[in-house]
Amino acid sequence: MKISNTIFLVLLIIIVIVIGGYFGARYYFSLQYAPEYFYMHPTLAKIFGVTPVCSTVCVAGGGVCGKDGKNYCNQCIAFQHGAGYAHDGACVKPTSDPTGGWNVVNNSEFGFSLKYPNNFFDTGHEPKILTGACTYSLNNCSEIPDVIAENMQGGDADIKMNWITNGVLDVAGQTININNASYLLCQTSDAGMGHVYNYYYYVTVKNDKCLVVNFDTSATNCSAYLPLEKGNTQQVTNYNNCITKNKNQPIILNEVVNTFNFK
Repeated sequence: MKISNTIFLVLLIIIVIVIGGYFGARYYFSLQYAPEYFYMHPTLAKIFGVTPVCSTVCVAGGGVCGKDGKNYCNQCIAFQHGAGYAHDGACVKPTSDPTGGWNVVNNSEFGFSLKYPNNFFDTGHEPKILTGACTYSLNNCSEIPDVIAENMQGGDADIKMNWITNGVLDVAGQTININNASYLLCQTSDAGMGHVYNYYYYVTVKNDKCLVVNFDTSATNCSAYLPLEKGNTQQVTNYNNCITKNKNQPIILNEVVNTFNFK
């Protein structure tokens, strides 16, 4: 009988210790750990019967960014949704590359490339990359002998003729920096049959070799559609399209030039 009482007393003490320890641990965890801790450790929350409640106060500066790429008010709410925590502040969505679907022209010798969109250049007037030997520094376009245009790899008679007849050799040129590379821009233009033609030569020198990017653009004289005839919707459409194309051309051309890149 005494043994039975002793066992009962021991068991009772054990039960009291376990129950007390359980509620004590529950109270301790609820005080020591923020609610997001229990969303990170749901098993622990279930064992100790803790129901985390997130604050509705948002973190200053746009809340927090979850690992799922979504924005949340604070860390607790992010963990509550199973998103995890990436950083304070709103998520920054990656911007798509506007040139992703453009045509690519490469020159493996120089490790050079450029991009241009479909239907921007007239057929046969798309950008060409020319290379050849040269042993001078570029200060103005007159320093570029016409023999370079003739003998450059990738060149042809039309390019040589444009180089000479359009007065490129007489142009002072403009030195510009594109993606950390220096270029001499030699540009001329002429007009005819209601169009304006612009010829561009971007020239740079690497290891006593010249690389020339050559292309030309054309713009229509929109006044050819004037005066607008009343009721002639097609004429109005053509005129508006002409204005829009001429307005957008320098913007797109600048985007093309900004794709010039040496690896």
